[in-house]
Amino acid sequence: MTLRLEIANSFANDVFTKFGLGVTVLSSRDEVFEISVKVRVNSELFAWLFKNAKYVRIISPQRVIDDYKDSLLLALDNLK
Repeated sequence: MTLRLEIANSFANDVFTKFGLGVTVLSSRDEVFEISVKVRVNSELFAWLFKNAKYVRIISPQRVIDDYKDSLLLALDNLK
């Protein structure tokens, strides 16, 4: 699936290490840039996104955003 992500500029090296140099950079602003990347959406990706939530935000597709939120809510619910 193709994801659109917003990345903090300070995290660029980590993103290119994770996804390779074939990442499509869509736009760049002062502190962030947007990429498009083909990935397998699974629990490992969600774990990576959570671990790096300070630097990475899912922009689209909405279905992946919703699935990610559901995974986070399930994890929070398991703390009770």
